[in-house]
Amino acid sequence: MKLRFLISIIFLCSVLRASAGLTSQEQNLRDSIFNVYHSMPTDTSSVKYLIVAFQQNIGADWSVELIDSALQASIPLGYKRLEVIIRHERFRYSQARGDISGMKQTLALLKECSYRHQLFGNYFSAWSDLLNIECSKGNIEYAIQQAGLMKEEAKQTGSKEGLYTSCMTLGLAYGYSNQFEKGVAAYKEALTYPIERINDKLDLYWGLSSCYVGLKDVKNAVPILNKEKELLEKLANLDSISYPLFRNRLLSNELRFCELYAEVKDIHNLKTHLLLAQKHYTEETFLSYYMQYHLSWADYYHMVQNWDACLAELELVIKRCQGAMPWYEQNVWKTKAKYLWDAGRKEDALATYKEQVQIGDSLIQCFREKQEETVQSNYRIKMELMKQVENKNKSRWLTFALATILFIIILIFTIRTLYIRSLLKKAEAETRAASELARKANHMKDIFLKNIVHDIQVPLDSVVKYSRLLSVERDTLSPEQRAEYSSDITENSEKLITLVNNVLDLSRLESGMMRFDIQSYDVVQLCRDAIYMAKMQEGNLATVTFEYDVESLMFHIDSSRFMKLMTSLFTAKDEAIMIHCKLNGENPEQCIKLVIDKSPLAASSLDRLQQIQHDINRLFVEIFHGSYTVESEETRITVCFPLTQ
Repeated sequence: MKLRFLISIIFLCSVLRASAGLTSQEQNLRDSIFNVYHSMPTDTSSVKYLIVAFQQNIGADWSVELIDSALQASIPLGYKRLEVIIRHERFRYSQARGDISGMKQTLALLKECSYRHQLFGNYFSAWSDLLNIECSKGNIEYAIQQAGLMKEEAKQTGSKEGLYTSCMTLGLAYGYSNQFEKGVAAYKEALTYPIERINDKLDLYWGLSSCYVGLKDVKNAVPILNKEKELLEKLANLDSISYPLFRNRLLSNELRFCELYAEVKDIHNLKTHLLLAQKHYTEETFLSYYMQYHLSWADYYHMVQNWDACLAELELVIKRCQGAMPWYEQNVWKTKAKYLWDAGRKEDALATYKEQVQIGDSLIQCFREKQEETVQSNYRIKMELMKQVENKNKSRWLTFALATILFIIILIFTIRTLYIRSLLKKAEAETRAASELARKANHMKDIFLKNIVHDIQVPLDSVVKYSRLLSVERDTLSPEQRAEYSSDITENSEKLITLVNNVLDLSRLESGMMRFDIQSYDVVQLCRDAIYMAKMQEGNLATVTFEYDVESLMFHIDSSRFMKLMTSLFTAKDEAIMIHCKLNGENPEQCIKLVIDKSPLAASSLDRLQQIQHDINRLFVEIFHGSYTVESEETRITVCFPLTQ
């Protein structure tokens, strides 16, 4: 809505301004065009009608109303191509009046529209027209620089038409500055792009042939000029209306032939093409063609030494450009002075030279001032462009630095998140494992308690039973029965005491609450004492043989707990067996190794008391950093204690 309102305001102002100074004829023409437009349906046809009417009346100031109305009507239609064309026509309105400031403003609007709709042909064409005007004003370096930027922009947008236009603009700028070799290279590059429009092909032939003419390259110039000529003649001979449209182009083609042959002093071909140019020449032709035509005749007459005709042609040129083109006029005067000298009229030539030197000094001074202004302007433009590039580079580096920092922060955050996640997973796994272990431990504890209760209940029931019998039925029992019951009570009581003590010891060892009296003892003597104590136990049927390779070996241990360990390994109450104990004190492992063969605890099938005894022995040995190994198949138990703890 804001855009439409702004366009409406601009349109209203332009209408009021343009309508202020109209003649009655212009007013009638304008009104009739708008009457026809308003009678048409609101679609693209009415907009195209306004565009055609504008193109036919572009020389009139009021024509701006037509193109602004077309722009206002095209926006609601949403026809992208049509809006771009109208923006370009608005640029041409300023171009037709030589309004450089207006051209730049409308070019900026055309650029925005082209980028918005991704249609770049009209934009690059308008930019090229603006740079051509800069070339004609002498701002060659600026035009070359801008053409280079146009080429880069065309590459970025992927516009082949833009690349072609930039090459054509570069070729024209190099031609203006007499850098013909670079101009040829630019035009040849333009040839590599597809050329659909005939006018573009003619412009390319014109520019390339002009550069070859400047290089005096007859071999390459003539084929290009002939191609251009063939195409022009084909277009001009289509019908009677076509020839006037291409008359000046045909004349320009022949004049370039003349310029080329004049440079190489080819009199015959020069005259041939002068006569051909005469067919297309009129007094109303363009000023540049008019002067070039008469200068070519002057060159021909100079070559054939027809001095009067030569000087007459030069006078026509001087008269036509007098006061309007001082530099060109001075060059023609210098040419006239040279031809006067060649004609033998040396006094007239010297007088002409003197007069032109004085005029030339003032022109040179004026030119120098303009050149200084141009240089300063170009310098300011370059500095501004450098600042823009620097600012762009700074913004790019800043963006890159911020993106890098952001990437590093995200990377660190991601790594930390993954690390925390792995820790959580590990902790979760450990928790699950601990929970499972605790569950298993509780289950084993329940089984253990159940078994212990059973192991306690059986001997306890026996003690209670036999005690009741002895107390209640003592008089009825024989002495043998009383002795038997007393023996059973004693045996089961000892079994209960042993079981309770072992369970308590096991509990204290597992919880780390066991207290030890650690001192230095001789392991050989301790083993002997353990064998003796086992032998003295009532009901022990085991016979122990002891083998050792050292007479004495000291180490730190709790002697009472060690004695209980060894006694449990040397006790056998079910059957008479031979137990062999071997002490190895000299070994590379620096440990005390006790190997007990045929011990009842090494059997594969054990009762609850024996299993508890194994657990007590193993925990005790491990507390002193030793090892307790049971080999059931060989009925062997190996106990190792390190010498240094």
